[in-house]
Amino acid sequence: MPTYSLRFSARGSSTEKIVQFEAKSSSEALTLADEEAQGRCAELFEDGHPLCKLVKIGPSNLWLVDRMPNNIPAS
Repeated sequence: MPTYSLRFSARGSSTEKIVQFEAKSSSEALTLADEEAQGRCAELFEDGHPLCKLVKIGPSNLWLVDRMPNNIPAS
């Protein structure tokens, strides 16, 4: 099962927060990322490789999912 890392800013702080978790698929990882990020912009990595950048669009429940360059490390 792949290991995913979600990287985003901690609420009320400039500190970066990284959450690691396992998921059966990237679809399941996106669902878990949505719950964890709680509307904040985030970057999602799969087994240390950049998967996508997530940006919440306005007050709706829509996310903009953008591909990330492959040269960004998961930390």
